[in-house]
Amino acid sequence: MQILSILGLLLSAVIALSSTTLVSNAMAGIMLRMTHEFRGGDFIEVDDLVGRVTDLGIFHTELQLVNRDVVSLPNLWLAQKSVKVTRRDGTFINLSLSIGYSVNHQDVEQALLKAAQQCKLADPFVFIEAFLDHAIRYRLYGMLDQSAERLSKTSELYKAVLDVFVEEGIEIASPSLMDRREYEPTTRHLPPESTRLKKKKIPTVVEDLVFDKAEEAQSIEDLKQAQAKLTQALEKSSKQGKETIEKKIQAIGEEIEKREEKRKSES
Repeated sequence: MQILSILGLLLSAVIALSSTTLVSNAMAGIMLRMTHEFRGGDFIEVDDLVGRVTDLGIFHTELQLVNRDVVSLPNLWLAQKSVKVTRRDGTFINLSLSIGYSVNHQDVEQALLKAAQQCKLADPFVFIEAFLDHAIRYRLYGMLDQSAERLSKTSELYKAVLDVFVEEGIEIASPSLMDRREYEPTTRHLPPESTRLKKKKIPTVVEDLVFDKAEEAQSIEDLKQAQAKLTQALEKSSKQGKETIEKKIQAIGEEIEKREEKRKSES
C-alpha cells in the first residue's frame, strides 16, 4: 500500500507540473497572438536564432532557420525573450567597416553610397561610429523594400562595397591594419584586376530556397488579410456589389483551406 501511495503522489506531481507547463505555454501563445508582435512569414531574431516564422501555435512557435531546418520554440520561452522582428514594409540593412585615417571621409562616404545605389537600396546614409587606434569605423545603411530578401541583399551589399572600393583605390582596414610601411608609400593592397568577374551573373534569390515554408505561411496570412478587408467592404457595399464580393470571399476561403491542408500534410 505504501508503494502505491508513493507512486500515486509521484504521478500527481508529474501531472501537476506538466499541466502547469502546458497552461503557461498556452497563455503565452494567446498573449503572442493578441499582441501581434509577429506572424507567419515574419523574419525574427531571438538569442542566436535567426529565421522566419512558419507557424504560430497555441503551445509552440515554429521557426525556419537559414539552413532550412525547422525549430520549435515553446511560447513561454519566447514570451520571456526579446524578439527582433524585421518589418514587412521595409527594413534598413547595414554593414560596418574600418578605413584608415589617410583616406578622406568624404571619399569613403561617396564610395559607400555608390555601393548602396548599385544594390538599389533606398535612402542610403553613412555614419561615422568611432575613431579607432588605426582607422575610422563607418556604418552604411540602406532601405530594403523587400524585407524577405534581407540575407541575399546584405551579401550583395558587401560584394558591391568591395568592388567599389577597389575601383576607387580605397583600402579597407578591417578588422585591423597598422599603417607602418617599409616600402614605397604608393603601394596599394588591392586585388589584381584580373581576379574580378567581368561577366555579371543573374543573382539567385536564396530566400526562395531556404524559406519555402515561411513563404507559404506569409502567403496564407496575406490571403486572410485580403479576406478580412473584403468582409469589411461587404457591409458597406450595395446590393449589386455584394454578390461579386461574396464570390471573392468564398474563393479566397477555399484557397486558404486548400493551402492549410497541404501544409499540414507536408509537416
